[in-house]
Amino acid sequence: MIVPKKIERVVIFGGGGLVGYQICRLIAREVKPEKMVVCTLLEKEALETIALLSDEFKAEGTEFIAEYGNIFVREEYAKLAKGEIQADQEILSTIYNDVFGDLNDDPDNISNKGLMPKIIMKYRPDVVVDCVNTATAISYQDVKSSSNVVKEFRDAIGDVINPGIKTTIENAKSGDKESIEKLCAFATNFIEQSTDAIESFPHLTNLKMVDLLLISQAIPQLVRHVTLLYNSLNKAKTHIYIKVGTTGTGGMGVNIPFTHGEDKPSFKLMAKTSVGFAHTGLLFLLARSPGPIIKEIKPGAMIGYRRVVYKEIKKFGEPVVLSESRKEILGDSLKIRQDKSTYRLKGNLSLVGIDTGENGFFSRGEYETITYMDSMEFVTPEEIARNVLHEIAGSNTGKDIIAAIDGAIMDPSYRAGLIRQAAVDEMREEERVHGIPSIAIGELGPPQLSKLLYETHLLRQVFPKLEDWASPEVSVEQMSELVLKYVEKSEIREIITSLGLAILLPDGKTIFRGPTMYIPESKVHVDVPINDGDIDSWANHGWIDLRISNFKLWKERAQKMLNSRDHKFTEGSASVGPDIYSSRMIKTGEVVGWILSTEFDGSRRK
Repeated sequence: MIVPKKIERVVIFGGGGLVGYQICRLIAREVKPEKMVVCTLLEKEALETIALLSDEFKAEGTEFIAEYGNIFVREEYAKLAKGEIQADQEILSTIYNDVFGDLNDDPDNISNKGLMPKIIMKYRPDVVVDCVNTATAISYQDVKSSSNVVKEFRDAIGDVINPGIKTTIENAKSGDKESIEKLCAFATNFIEQSTDAIESFPHLTNLKMVDLLLISQAIPQLVRHVTLLYNSLNKAKTHIYIKVGTTGTGGMGVNIPFTHGEDKPSFKLMAKTSVGFAHTGLLFLLARSPGPIIKEIKPGAMIGYRRVVYKEIKKFGEPVVLSESRKEILGDSLKIRQDKSTYRLKGNLSLVGIDTGENGFFSRGEYETITYMDSMEFVTPEEIARNVLHEIAGSNTGKDIIAAIDGAIMDPSYRAGLIRQAAVDEMREEERVHGIPSIAIGELGPPQLSKLLYETHLLRQVFPKLEDWASPEVSVEQMSELVLKYVEKSEIREIITSLGLAILLPDGKTIFRGPTMYIPESKVHVDVPINDGDIDSWANHGWIDLRISNFKLWKERAQKMLNSRDHKFTEGSASVGPDIYSSRMIKTGEVVGWILSTEFDGSRRK
């Protein structure tokens, strides 16, 4: 665990919002960092916020820096409007790869190009406070409407693509005029369905809507966002990350009466809540992983307010025009949008209301209703900011939801520890009775675990003592040769390959395999090309590797295991831990558990 030090650099995502601004003010006043980076969606908001902070805290010596843009996309797209992104096929394709592709160190990868990772790596903050309403940003992408449009598109194409189309194609190939005309009509219909503008979304086509639906799925986006965050925080050696999260409904239940006009329970609000608590679950995982301290404050009421003001009312970014009403007799259909120019217009509508920041601008009636007793009510941004500051300082506010979950979940038990050994002993006896070793099936996820277990087992069969593995008298060439001989004559070979693992022989060009292989992984293609570096990658991720290079690694591991149990500064209970291999025997699972804990940094942190 990283112990907090003096806070010199702070990044506040969403620093121009109602809560973010108050957090900026409290940290500037109480902590006085050297640099405070205020990140907002819009440039104007960022510049106005740092101007206010600089004016208020000019005597404190803190440098206020403005950053702006959409932190969920690449820096090059972060300043683009939503419509600009949706209209560009190349951008949509890139975002798809950013969400579903691999993360690596390639300079053009999202891990290096994303606005959020770039900001974190640029300033390497001691503290990151995230006030962005992530659940809203990710869930409010109207997946329901996109799904409806794509389903209509699929049904329209499906009506044409029926079993008879194959016959039509074959007949057309033979020169049948009627079939050629049908095929041309089908092609024309398909192109029109694919490329014509959608009535409700004139800047989109059905094909683009398919792309949009793919990249708008909440869970893949959220997982990628949190993964990028975690990697960036670790690289920057950030000490504390605090999220100001959301319940999705202001602390209310599915009976919440404040929706967006849809039926109750609201699909949109339930989707938002789902993402909000999925986000909490992922932060819970980060809190149990190596890296910074992770906390989340989750307000359960409306947050407000900033000011009371008389201003112009806008809907969907456009001013509401006050127009003279018109009487209409209802018939068989109803046109929900008409040309405004056919109405007598009286100018833009302005009203007195209350600015509640990200929650919106409410009329007096709306504000009285939403804050009514036992309704949503409200909590002030200053109260939230104070809890954030206390958590940064290490005080126990009781409002960190990650700590609350930690205190509520059931931990490993003493009873289970006793039963573990009894179960292991019983399995060993059954193995002896049936004459077959129980090493790995592949039920614990990645083939890499099975690979390590089987490699440990093979080494143990040839070299029964850990000291033999580490001994300079046993060369890596001997280890490779003797283990290969054992594999060639042992039935364990068929068990390994039948389970989908390959055994790479010392020449690096030959394998033992079964009918199915799980590395390389592909659920789409049966034939996978072998490119430079692929064999090394596959051997590392799931092949039993009998090459000399791998036995060099096993020798190093064996020496580290021996050193760990012989450490002269540890005794008593301090000599037992996940980083110390204390057994005098080679226990397959214990060896791999030690490797996962030390080499892969895979032990739980709480």
